Amino acid sequence: RGKLTQNVSSPPPSSSSSTTKNSDEGTNDKAAAAAAAPTVNSKQRKNTSSKKKGVAISSSLADWAAASSSTEPTRTTTTTPPSQSSNQRGETNDDDAATEFTPFTSINKSSRQNRSKKGNSKLTSSSTVSSPRRERQAQRQAVDGQRQAALATVTTSIRDILEENFLEVSDLIRLITRIITEFGSNDSNPTTSASSTTTVKSFFQTKSSYDYTLAWVGSDDAICHVGTGLHKVPLARLQDIFVTVGNIGLKSTSWRMMEVIRILGPFPNVRNTLLGQVMEFKKSSGGGGEGRTNIKIRYDSIVDGIGKQLNAGTEEDKRFVNLDVLYADEEVIICVVPPAADTKNADGTIDALLGEGGKNVLLFLKEDEMEEKLELARVAG
Repeated sequence: RGKLTQNVSSPPPSSSSSTTKNSDEGTNDKAAAAAAAPTVNSKQRKNTSSKKKGVAISSSLADWAAASSSTEPTRTTTTTPPSQSSNQRGETNDDDAATEFTPFTSINKSSRQNRSKKGNSKLTSSSTVSSPRRERQAQRQAVDGQRQAALATVTTSIRDILEENFLEVSDLIRLITRIITEFGSNDSNPTTSASSTTTVKSFFQTKSSYDYTLAWVGSDDAICHVGTGLHKVPLARLQDIFVTVGNIGLKSTSWRMMEVIRILGPFPNVRNTLLGQVMEFKKSSGGGGEGRTNIKIRYDSIVDGIGKQLNAGTEEDKRFVNLDVLYADEEVIICVVPPAADTKNADGTIDALLGEGGKNVLLFLKEDEMEEKLELARVAG
């Protein structure tokens, strides 16, 4: 409409009265148009201001302009800045570029996903291969658990027998024989093979140490075979013997034996300590105790009753003791004095190895209160 009003030429003024009349009529028409359209946009205000500056139009054209402005709705135009339009064009171009080209990050991500899939497939295959091994390990652990429970039952029965006032030696020998035959390391018996039990050598070479008490011995000769024999002096009685094996101090395969000797009369108790190491492990065969291990203990020093330590000066002064270990673990150690010759009874039992009435047997049971018993005997320290 603005262009239309600019292109229409105004008629020549005829007279002052007609000009005044036309201007009055235009003013009335503009007031009516303003009342009919309360909202006027910027372009209409611009046209109105241009009309006020002196552009004269005819009355019919003014009436047509007023009628058209009253019937058309108000328009609001928004001008987009050049910078914004250029940014929009740039974003559009970027989107097009993104759709046309594949970024490197997606390639790296896909390669990493492929490698992870390969790794997962390898892990799945390895777990499938190792599953039989895990099943065998679980079965072995279950068998060892049942075995330890059965052994604990037997050792509990031995402790109960030893606490009775009247000891049945035959019952004790029967339980000892059961431990050797059912739980010992015998390669000929698949149920008690060395694969399911701790071997004697690995047991003595452990990094831990275990305390035991001599619960029962078959004869005085068996005590003198491993101890000092000082309990044979007049007015002396052997009260206790404690043995510690394993890692003692900085030495592995150690063997420490402590003898507690009670002196009759107004005299204190005496403790003799023998310190040594297990030097040799040999598998013995024949006789009733097939698969037994012969160990050689070397005593290097002794601590007497007054606390004085005596070391062996030369190799000749060192004492060596041989023992046959029939069974050894954290709960019990069963040893026998080696016989003069490996013989076997006609019925194939181990009675020849244990001796008549068990005279060759040394039975050590686990001791959890060794220090307390030493203090009670007043020989601790």
